[in-house]
Amino acid sequence: MADTDNASEITDALEKKITELQAELKHITNSLADNGIDLLEDAKDGAGKAVKAVKRQAADAADHAKSEVAAVVETAKENPTITATVITAVALAGFALGLVFASSNDSHRRW
Repeated sequence: MADTDNASEITDALEKKITELQAELKHITNSLADNGIDLLEDAKDGAGKAVKAVKRQAADAADHAKSEVAAVVETAKENPTITATVITAVALAGFALGLVFASSNDSHRRW
């Protein structure tokens, strides 16, 4: 009978310890969930700020590009002869480069 009392005490002690551990685990789980939500919200805030910064930088870059294009267009309008000469020179240089590359690739002709 002493063995049954001893076994009963051990079982009760183990059940009590299991209950305590379950309560502790529940507390830890809740704490981690709260921290996880905070971390998620912090990440969302950081991502939102980053998106706003990128949008602002893209808008600034677009404005800068627009002003540069306007300056080029204005210069082209003021100097149409020079503009035509530059465009022709660039086209001829591109054609010449195309011929050079085409002649260096004679072994790979497809036609």
